[in-house]
Amino acid sequence: MDLCSPSVLKPLLERYGFSFSKSLGQNFLIDGRVPEKIAEHCAPQSISEESLPSVLEIGPGAGALTAALAKRYPAVCALELDERLFPLLAEALAEFSNVKIVQGDVLKTDLKALVRDNLPVGKVVAAANLPYYITTPAIKALLSPRVFARVTVMVQKEVAAKLTSQPGEPDWCLFSLIVSYYSRPIRLFPVPAGAFFPRPKVDSAVVAFDPKPPLLPPETENLFFRLATAAFAQRRKTLSNALSAAFGKHFAAELFSSCKINPNLRGEALFLEDFLQLAVISAEILEKNNGAG
Repeated sequence: MDLCSPSVLKPLLERYGFSFSKSLGQNFLIDGRVPEKIAEHCAPQSISEESLPSVLEIGPGAGALTAALAKRYPAVCALELDERLFPLLAEALAEFSNVKIVQGDVLKTDLKALVRDNLPVGKVVAAANLPYYITTPAIKALLSPRVFARVTVMVQKEVAAKLTSQPGEPDWCLFSLIVSYYSRPIRLFPVPAGAFFPRPKVDSAVVAFDPKPPLLPPETENLFFRLATAAFAQRRKTLSNALSAAFGKHFAAELFSSCKINPNLRGEALFLEDFLQLAVISAEILEKNNGAG
């Protein structure tokens, strides 16, 4: 079944009385080349053809990407929020015995447990055509458990620019930094608005994230995110002012006297390595002060 063909897709949707939900950001692929290319890029090059991973897909929609994944990989578990799609997906994916559809919300689901219960053997990768309204929290939800050998997502073109930007570039932001902490982002290819039905108002792009091992211990990692959030909270403020507002003037003064980072810079000027340094030194200061207390 060619799930990207409008002549197949539209009757299928009508047969099950399906209507698109704007609140869920539903747009289904009608360009068959796109799911094939996404499926092709889901596995890192370091994984051989003999040991292909299983796939967790987020938001299968009408099943176009699910089918492309099922043809290429040994097992696919698709997490779908909209229960109205279940009978439609059962018909659309009937030929694939290696697909399992699970109801759930990516933002509320324990992805480690989901993988453990449904894809228990070998490496696992994740793939998603993400609704624009949950892009940021969904990507963090996929990266933070550190259970996937690669995460490949389709996002709004402007979001892809932020995800793959560097310090000093106009699109660099807090989420760019967070993504670079967890992974090495790779911008793969653009997807025009005409590849979807209904047609969205914006173009998209596909981005892959190759995970990094933890760069900091858990408690210091939490400090890293607090420092980064404070530094980007008011982009016109200097680091000194931003961190003083969030952590107190005494703490900020001690921090900058212990590191080589210019306190008069703005947070957006710092690289990942700078924030890692701030987090490590902050942890040392807090430990010393707690010990002194």
